[in-house]
Amino acid sequence: MKLSSKILKIMKSNITNSGINFMIYIAKLQDSLGVINGIHYKDVCFNLSISKTTFYKIIEDLVKTDIIEAEHDDSYSYWTIKIIDNVFSNLEDCKKGYINTNIDIFHSRAFIRSTKTEKIIIFNFLFLHKMSKYKSGKYHLKSTISRLMEWTGRSKRTVIKSINSISKFVYISTCGGVVTIDPLIFLFKKSIEPELNAKKIPKKYDPYIVNEKYIRNKHLIQFRLKKFKIKESIENIRDTAIVFINKKINEGDKIIKCLDSILSNKAELSGAYMNSMLTKKILAFS
Repeated sequence: MKLSSKILKIMKSNITNSGINFMIYIAKLQDSLGVINGIHYKDVCFNLSISKTTFYKIIEDLVKTDIIEAEHDDSYSYWTIKIIDNVFSNLEDCKKGYINTNIDIFHSRAFIRSTKTEKIIIFNFLFLHKMSKYKSGKYHLKSTISRLMEWTGRSKRTVIKSINSISKFVYISTCGGVVTIDPLIFLFKKSIEPELNAKKIPKKYDPYIVNEKYIRNKHLIQFRLKKFKIKESIENIRDTAIVFINKKINEGDKIIKCLDSILSNKAELSGAYMNSMLTKKILAFS
């Protein structure tokens, strides 16, 4: 759930506000190579409150600016997208600089509705001051505003107005020419999935609910179930996503290969798709 510093620099000038929301949305579903399988326009439009026309315009713009590569499967109307130069397969890749998008702030409706300038300012704080780890900092007010004017390409008045607007996301105070910045964690949207939160889930599952591998695995499982027209079950999707984590099958292509191999034989699954037989087959898969 990372976006590299290189992509952030392109985003601040060449992407629309809806495009930024889209990048944050797909970043949570990517694997370590920046690949996202099973993107459907209906899911994106629902989550980002955009039209089908806007979705296709975003794809077109991001491909033109060399931020993503996109391939459409006409048979199932799904997209496979790769975020270019967004590989984080080892420690050296992480040292190049990135922001962590696995923060509640990015998945709130308030963030989606915020302006592009406000988003760019938040990215600046997160990236330059490493607030993705919830560290506070004190900075010179004048130089901070000048830097944000350069980053956003906006006037001083607009930057100051935007700083005041993002106070719903981060704590910002000024005193004696010093600006203090700190996240307001308790105002963030909880990064726990609503359908799981509504049930009494055993504590042993808690680490997986906000685990980025769990979120991606859940997405891929739903994607393949729709392809094979098999009925979904929230609890069983959760359990299967956890099986993949424990099995250490992490790459999207391997998960899809495993699911396709098993789900293609519906007869053995007899009714409710996520029975013990499927779990055994996943555990036996190599």
